[in-house]
Amino acid sequence: MQRTIRIAAALMMILSSVALAQDGTYGSTLSPNTRLNFAVPDAPAFTILNYAPSVIIRPTSVKEIALMVSDFVNGGGVLPRAFAAEFSPAMLVGGRSLTIRQYGAHPFWYRARISLASRTFNDNTGRVLASLGLRFTFTDEADPRTNESFIRNLSTRALRINRAIASRVQREKPTVSGRIPDEDDADVGALEQEVERLRAVQREELWNANIAEFAAAVRYGSTDSLARNAAVNKYQAWVAGSFRVEQWGQFIFNATGSLERSASFKMDSTAVAMNARFYFGSNDMKVFGEGQITALERSPALYLFNIGGELNAISSFWLEFSAGFEKHGSDPALIRTSFNIRWSLPETFIPGLP
Repeated sequence: MQRTIRIAAALMMILSSVALAQDGTYGSTLSPNTRLNFAVPDAPAFTILNYAPSVIIRPTSVKEIALMVSDFVNGGGVLPRAFAAEFSPAMLVGGRSLTIRQYGAHPFWYRARISLASRTFNDNTGRVLASLGLRFTFTDEADPRTNESFIRNLSTRALRINRAIASRVQREKPTVSGRIPDEDDADVGALEQEVERLRAVQREELWNANIAEFAAAVRYGSTDSLARNAAVNKYQAWVAGSFRVEQWGQFIFNATGSLERSASFKMDSTAVAMNARFYFGSNDMKVFGEGQITALERSPALYLFNIGGELNAISSFWLEFSAGFEKHGSDPALIRTSFNIRWSLPETFIPGLP
């Protein structure tokens, strides 16, 4: 296999900053180089749309940006009706030049995220829901940007790759096609495989790490698709924690409260819910069971039992599906299902590189 000078130069640019850690400048490592492909959970703005029966917020390590779609029923088609995006303003501003030292000085603010979401309805009314959410992380034992051992191990391998590529570029002249001979590709490929194995080990060891978060969201409703009469119709807040169970499990607990506009058009309908979910599996594939109880101000309690699964289908795309029963007072139990697709930046993506 042959590689172009452009690819080699790009690899050198990506890895050189990581290699600085080997020379004693650990804090100069660039944050984007330490990204890990953990699951993409629902954002607060997404959850408040009530696209799914569960109101759980799953704690997770910060990602620069993540996208989510769900509610795949639209006039008999399969186009999603619910969309959301969650991003870290501080990490986006820092971009590819954000260093581990800068991140470590203010991790709380770099982990803070904003989410935006919308949902349309297929009921001929043109109704639209839109929402805004905030998420704050207090502790995160899975965050690779604060894991010194991981960063130093990554740096050791990156330095060796960087030196091998630099040596080959200096030693070999480009051909007419713009390519360089690749006798050392086997060695470089082996080193790259070591980097991927190191990332894989971190993903499997830390996917279920302890994390504590607080989140809040506000939802707006409009009777038409142009949102000319949009008004707040719900506020909601969560306290969420995830807890490691050996290497194969994760327990998540949420307590949430909401204030919603009632049928009398007043903001006077309150609800308090507790939700527990248990994951069993690995980073890339897991199943879960979930129980939820919601105390409503003017009606009997609402109960939910859910089972489902989560799959890293390809690259940074994640699929989640669930099915369960919802019971409201003496009403018959209803079968509730959910399916959504999520995406975040791939591990090796570096902003600004071609």
